[in-house]
Amino acid sequence: MDRAQIEQFVHQILEEAGLDDIPDSFKIDYVKNLGYELQRRLSIIAINSLDNRSYLDFSKFISRNPDQDFISVCAFFKERIPHFHALMIRGMQEFKAEIFERMKNLRTIKHEVPRFRETEAVEV
Repeated sequence: MDRAQIEQFVHQILEEAGLDDIPDSFKIDYVKNLGYELQRRLSIIAINSLDNRSYLDFSKFISRNPDQDFISVCAFFKERIPHFHALMIRGMQEFKAEIFERMKNLRTIKHEVPRFRETEAVEV
């Protein structure tokens, strides 16, 4: 899995949520941030799936080069985690469901917040 696939998945989430028409200036940062969050979560899922020996190997792998790219890290996980692809798909589906829930909550809050005209005085 590479950065382009992650971004494509995040764009798909936005489209399915009806947010594909948000301003590009916001969308670029939002897609990037969601992509990083997804990569972080998938990495945690994979790390938690490693047996003790593979976990030690992973620690050595990362300590040799702490700036490993996501593709290299995924290649490491693929070699050591049975059903890695299915595990990542499930992680992506859970992430998508959580994002949809967050968006639903934001929409609810947006509708509940009272709107005031600029000329209305608000007593405190």
